[in-house]
Amino acid sequence: MKRTLDPSHLNAVANHPAVRPHIGGGDGELDLTELVGNTANYVLTGEHGGFVAVRHFPGTYEVHTLFTPEGRGAAAMEAGRESLGTIFSETDAIEVLTRVPRPNKAARLFAEANGFTLRFTRPKAWETGADVDYFGITIEQWAMRSDACLAAGRRFHEELEAAKIAAGSTLPTHYDDEAHDRAAGAACLMIAAGNAEKGVAFYNRWARFAGYAEISLIGLHPILIDIQDAVIQVRNGHMEVLSCQ
Repeated sequence: MKRTLDPSHLNAVANHPAVRPHIGGGDGELDLTELVGNTANYVLTGEHGGFVAVRHFPGTYEVHTLFTPEGRGAAAMEAGRESLGTIFSETDAIEVLTRVPRPNKAARLFAEANGFTLRFTRPKAWETGADVDYFGITIEQWAMRSDACLAAGRRFHEELEAAKIAAGSTLPTHYDDEAHDRAAGAACLMIAAGNAEKGVAFYNRWARFAGYAEISLIGLHPILIDIQDAVIQVRNGHMEVLSCQ
């Protein structure tokens, strides 16, 4: 999935006869040019469709899924997981919302499979008279269930422990803590995406509540972070341990 400001592909998907009835907006052909071209929004596309994340407020986006029948199923679920991670990593999003008309089973499956939780329901809120369920997921909920966050956190801690051993550090090694791996991994993904300030702020908010030491962003060009027992540098998405205690 790649970010785009070109509406041509999603216009074709939105007006596909199997997709158009589930979007709303009255009858006739839809034109997503203004929505997709708005740089405040974050639009990701793939071969059979994509995701439109509309920025409502700073940190809050509403996501809409658009896939032709050929792209639905397991492939769409994987694309959904990837896109949700991209939105949380690359933007200022701390919450992602989505609304699901009861007849739209594909949209409901996307929401439930990706960890969105039901916030409330409004009866007959869709233009066809259907009930609408309103879902949301916070950045911490995403981090605590994302396979990508867990993998990134474990990789980070393995590299850090290897650097400590190589430096002859006498500090204790990191004990197994999946929640810590996930929080650190989420921060790593944000930092690797060039979102260092958000990544550090996210981790520190989690760490203060969890009882871990907080970290400090000490440079942006290149990214330098003091994690208490080491200083790490991130350049072109790659981490290097510069020093260990």
